[in-house]
This record gives sequence, structure tokens and C-alpha cells, in this order.
Amino acid sequence: MAELCGGDPVGFGRLPLDARLRRMTRHFVAGIRRRPLTLEIMAWETAERNELTAELEMIRENTALRMAEMFFPAGVGAADLQAVLGLVGAGLSYLAVRARDIRWYNGIDIQSEAGWRRIEAAVDQIVAALVPTAD
Repeated sequence: MAELCGGDPVGFGRLPLDARLRRMTRHFVAGIRRRPLTLEIMAWETAERNELTAELEMIRENTALRMAEMFFPAGVGAADLQAVLGLVGAGLSYLAVRARDIRWYNGIDIQSEAGWRRIEAAVDQIVAALVPTAD
């Protein structure tokens, strides 16, 4: 969980909601992209369910729920942040798993840094639509 907070959970918790959402997704993407074994396991989980994949699922689910409780309280804003974060996280995970062997997805080079910058910018657009900043 500390990795998703950028190593500073206290400082992370002080950020405005939109900044927390953007940073968490960037840390998530960076974390899974630099872990080829994690990506292999994530791909394996979709094809086979066993004791190990069930345990990994519980760890991941518990971490996500703790993050939500600590940093993304229910009832903040009109959106169901937990559901939106689930969809965004699933999409990012899927693209990272695909990028192991497949270069292009919907015209985006998911094996390049430029492609992932486009994806991060799209997540920023989602966050901006959900949580307008107080500029």
C-alpha cells in the first residue's frame, strides 16, 4: 500500500482528492509494469483458479479496500469512486498484461512510454470529470 502512496502515506493523505487519484494510478501503473512476474501471475489468474490465485486475489482485494477506507472515503463527491477506481484499475491491469506480448491496443502503443503517457493523460481526464479541482 505504501508504494501506491508514493512511499509517504501521511503526505499522500494530505493531498486533494484529485491529486491522490492521479498519483495512485500512476504509482499503480509504474509498479505493475516493472514486475514481469506479477504480470504473468495476473494473466494466469484469468485462465486458472487455484489456491495460490485465490490467496493473491484476497491480498489484492484487502489492499484495495484499505486504500479506499484510508484515502477515498465513501460519500465524497457524486461519483461512486470505488466502482470507478475498480474499472480504471481493471483497465490499467488489462493493458499492462496485454503489453507483455501485444504492442498496439486501440491505436495506442502500449509497449512504449509515449503510449503509457497517453493512457495516464486519459486517466487524468476521468479524474477531472469526477473531481473538479478548486482552482
